[in-house]
Amino acid sequence: MIDLYKDFFDEVKRFIIELDIEKENDVQGCTDEEIQSVEHQYGILPLAYKMYLKSFGRKFLFHFFDGEQFSYKDFDDIQEFAKKVITSTNFKLDKPIFPISHYRYQYFTFFYLNEKDDPEVWIFEEFPDEGDENVRLSSASFTDTIISFFKRTLHQHPFGFHFVSEEEKNKDKNIIKNRFLKWSRALIGNDKYIKGFKSENNLIADLHDVFREYFGQTKFSKPWWKFW
Repeated sequence: MIDLYKDFFDEVKRFIIELDIEKENDVQGCTDEEIQSVEHQYGILPLAYKMYLKSFGRKFLFHFFDGEQFSYKDFDDIQEFAKKVITSTNFKLDKPIFPISHYRYQYFTFFYLNEKDDPEVWIFEEFPDEGDENVRLSSASFTDTIISFFKRTLHQHPFGFHFVSEEEKNKDKNIIKNRFLKWSRALIGNDKYIKGFKSENNLIADLHDVFREYFGQTKFSKPWWKFW
């Protein structure tokens, strides 16, 4: 079971680096000591979450998580915000939770402790829409949450190619085009990699399906980029 999650998160990490979504130096895993320090304070963590921390969960990955603070380095801030929201809403939790992220102090996400290796992820909003509850289900599992971020990143990442400073323009007049060329080549390279990939890991299969769906929808799947 450890290999199921370890291999999955290592494959997500590989995509993050290969597609240049984050700088490789920023894609770091936690040490065993760091993970044990969290468990010493809060109890045994679900296996899937521990494998995430160990693979690439140490530092804030702005682009992959779309600005959501999700890392070990953000841990104290996440816990502090969650406590504030729970206190301000007078919400009564019937079992122990573990907050795992917050999005710009608008909401936090969590899972219940002592349930399963790949737990459901819930969202807690301090100010929900009228008629909505403070707490609602976000995804059926932690790995589903990561796959959702991956899907969102694939679709959103290229939009950032148009944000260029004057200094960058002066250094490279074709910077936007070159960014798209780099992205398209990385996509094509990963498509070839997946075609030759053999694994019985269903989580990796789901991850690859997301990539294939995106790749099939883009013009990058055609050789137009060779002539740009």
